[in-house]
Amino acid sequence: MRKYFAVFLALFLFNVTTGVAKEILERETFISDDATYITRTSKPVSGVVVKYYHLNRLLASKVHYKNGLKNGLEESFYRNGKLHFRANYKNGQKDGFTEYFHTNGQLNSRVSYRNGQVEGSGEYFDKSGEKTKGPHS
Repeated sequence: MRKYFAVFLALFLFNVTTGVAKEILERETFISDDATYITRTSKPVSGVVVKYYHLNRLLASKVHYKNGLKNGLEESFYRNGKLHFRANYKNGQKDGFTEYFHTNGQLNSRVSYRNGQVEGSGEYFDKSGEKTKGPHS
């Protein structure tokens, strides 16, 4: 029992000292001047904003923020729980890969961004995972 308590205490202290992002419900936030704020305090969001589907309580979206701007991973999910969209942000701008997925879980598209601008032409896939020529192929 002491061993489990020691592990729990170590994990707890690690989370407290490393500043693990706090989860905030999307309905407790608002957007103003391209930044996101916490409704009750009007402070810029720093943490993870989550939204759940009302009927099945599955996660609908999860977005990381720092000082009111998207910073890190943003994910959106279908009602069946499968990943719909994933993007990386840096200081409020897309930076890295943005990926969309078909409802069956197969990758639909992958586009690279740097400082909010598209880099290259991207990759596109059909529902079976085969590469296609473009977004409407």
